Order: sequence, then C-alpha cells, then structure tokens
Amino acid sequence: MAYASAAELFLTVEPESIAVNVTPGGANSQVLTLTNNTTDKLLVEIGAAEIAPNYPYSIFDNFTVELRTPTQVEIEARCSARPVVIIRSPRDIKPGGYYGQMMLTTTNENGELVSQQAVPIAAVVGQDFEYAAEIQSAAVTSTAWEESDNTWMLSLVVQNLGNIHIEPVGTVYLKNTQGEIIRTLRTELQEGAQAILPGQTG
Repeated sequence: MAYASAAELFLTVEPESIAVNVTPGGANSQVLTLTNNTTDKLLVEIGAAEIAPNYPYSIFDNFTVELRTPTQVEIEARCSARPVVIIRSPRDIKPGGYYGQMMLTTTNENGELVSQQAVPIAAVVGQDFEYAAEIQSAAVTSTAWEESDNTWMLSLVVQNLGNIHIEPVGTVYLKNTQGEIIRTLRTELQEGAQAILPGQTG
C-alpha cells in the first residue's frame, strides 16, 4: 500500500477544528467524523497535545475533555467512525478562551505510520474578555528577485496579552522625509494563520 504525503488522502477529519461556547459548570459535546479513504483498515489513535508546555490557557488543564469512544478507533476500508468529544467546564472557571489540540495518529494494520493530523480545540467561557496586544518587533525585508525590482515586505510580531484569541489587523502609513503620507498599507495575519492565542505571538 503506497502512501502519499497529504494526510487527507487517507483520513478525512470533519470538522477540521472544534470551537465551543461553554457556561461555567456546563458541558458541550461534538462529533468528529473520521473517514478512511483507503482500501485497507486503519487504526486511529486519538490523543491530546498542548499548545505549549505549562500553557496557562490549556483546555486540558482547565476543563475535562473526554471521549465516549476508545482512544483507538478501527475504521474499515472506505468507512467512517464518529467519536464523540465531551468538553466539561468547572463552575469556578474564569472567563476567557482555553485551547489545545487533539492529535490523530493513523497507522495501518502492520503498525506503519500513515498520517498524523492535529485538530485544534477551543472553548470560550463568559463575556468579560480582556483584549490586549503588543507589537514586539517590526522588520522590512526585500522580496525582489532582481536588483531592478524594488519590492519590500513589512512584517510585525504581535503578542496577545489578553485572555482570548485575537485576529489583529492594522494600518501602516509610509511617509516621506517631509512627513507626508505617501502610501497606506493594511496588515493582517499571515496566510494560513487564523488567530493568535493568549500568550502567543503571530
């Protein structure tokens, strides 16, 4: 059995991420649909992965995250499995966002690694969120392929100082030596990034 590099060729995961709103002391259940796209049986091990070591907004440290199915799921060829994920919030939880990843490690019947996919998981509690961010650094680099090509890229490193994920956007004004605005640029997260988590940079 030949395996390509794209994990979704073998195992399709829906939804690609889990995001829920939970009340203190409440619970929320979500269904993952795992579809085996191959002609062989696959074994999927479902585990937990932290955003970072000792992460204060860890969903696994602050909530109870459990499966209604075994952590290892067998999926026959061209079939699907639907494990249920339950997210339980303690009554004394502080408002904010809590994050982690479910790691799906897929092997064949011979124990050979087929793919590994991360499913981001987030739970938001309350409404009184703290929004704060800081620009840590800025850099301008040339993106020119030739000496005659005068193109540049402005990049910023932003740290989320709040307690919930953010999607920062901004406006940069380019001025000449007389202080006159000659161009206005819009800044946003790099392609593929959806948000900056609390305590993280992007």
